[in-house]
Amino acid sequence: MAGSKASQVLRASTVLGLVLLQALASSPLDAQGRQSTLHVTDARIDAALTRLAANSATAARALKTILGSGLPVTVGQPLELASLPTDEGGPDPLERDALLAQLADAPSPSDPAVAWTVLSLAPRRSDGTLGAVERAWVAIDVDAVEAWIHESGVDAPGARVQEDLMVILAHELVAHVGSVAATRRIEDFCDDPGPDWRRGPEEPSAPLACSLIVENRVRRELNQSLGLEGPARFAERTSYALDVMNFERARRSEALRRP
Repeated sequence: MAGSKASQVLRASTVLGLVLLQALASSPLDAQGRQSTLHVTDARIDAALTRLAANSATAARALKTILGSGLPVTVGQPLELASLPTDEGGPDPLERDALLAQLADAPSPSDPAVAWTVLSLAPRRSDGTLGAVERAWVAIDVDAVEAWIHESGVDAPGARVQEDLMVILAHELVAHVGSVAATRRIEDFCDDPGPDWRRGPEEPSAPLACSLIVENRVRRELNQSLGLEGPARFAERTSYALDVMNFERARRSEALRRP
């Protein structure tokens, strides 16, 4: 990409309260005396992140790493992120284009982009390797998730929205951003599976991608911490499909009701 800074877009098309403020106050500075700026622009994401950190040890560790890393991280709805001034955690023009490109690049209106991560990298090093991660954004289309779930008529829609936001954050913030925050090395990025990957009867031992391993670990921790049983449990993902997400089940249900 042209310019003095390259932006790498990593998309997962699926997703601070008191706990994080306390963590920020006690998080250590790195060798350069830096401390992360973790900025959440949406109250619904804020509430989900607080609950996630309180009920998943994996998420809590990742957030501690992010908060002490010096890496600027901004989390919010895509259009909100794109409109933020740069001094409030917003992107520069190249990075803004990368953020908004995901909205336009959705496979189809029936398969929209819901959550993705954008990492901004420093220029390539003299040896040709990729530069260090300098900034991160996590975009989550909360309005779309909320609309699909509310329109489905499901019981306790607010709880269903927060459940989806917690696991989206587990994937995008904990797995993706958490993997590179401390080292700033893109080579350490906890990646997604390929678009055609699936573990099924034909390939029951197909290895999970890093991001799904982390997300499933968080799902198990939430089940245990929140005492979830039966249908209320967070189901583990065995593919990159979205069928375990409340919003996806709501979208499918609504599609079946249409004439």
